[in-house]
Amino acid sequence: MEWSEATDADMRKQRPDLVQGIAEQAVSEHVNSEEAKATAKAAKDNLDELTEQNTKLAEEVAKHKAAVELAEKKTAIEAELAEAKLPENVVSDVLRKQLYEAKTPEDRKALIAEWTRISGDRPLTQKPTSRSQGDTEQPEIRNAKEFLESVTL
Repeated sequence: MEWSEATDADMRKQRPDLVQGIAEQAVSEHVNSEEAKATAKAAKDNLDELTEQNTKLAEEVAKHKAAVELAEKKTAIEAELAEAKLPENVVSDVLRKQLYEAKTPEDRKALIAEWTRISGDRPLTQKPTSRSQGDTEQPEIRNAKEFLESVTL
C-alpha cells in the first residue's frame, strides 16, 4: 500500500502509535495557540463577571426577603395586639421590642398574655406625677431646716 492511498482507518489499524502521536501534537498545538488562550481568558472573564453579578443578585434577594419577613412580622404583631385589646398605654416600645425579638408566634402570644395579665392587675398611667405637677400646695421654705422637715415627712 502506498502512503498516498492510505486512509484514516488504515492508519488507525496499521500504525495506532503514529495516529496517537499526531493527535497529541495537534491537541498540544491547539491548546498552546494564542487563539485558544484568548478564548480561555474570555471565558474566565465572563465567568468572573457572572459570578459577581450572581453574588450581588443573591444579596439583593436576601435583603428583599428580610424586608418582606419584617413587614409580615409587623403585620402579625399589629394583628395580635389588636386582637388582645391591650390598653394603649400598655403597648409600649418595650413590649413592641420584645414582640419583634420573639422567635415564634407562640412566643409573641405568650408575651401578650403576660402583658395582659400584668396590666389587668392594676391600672397603669402614662407617666407618674410629682407633687409639683399635682394639686398639692407647696409650703414656702425659708431655710435648710424647714427644707429637711418638708422632705422627711
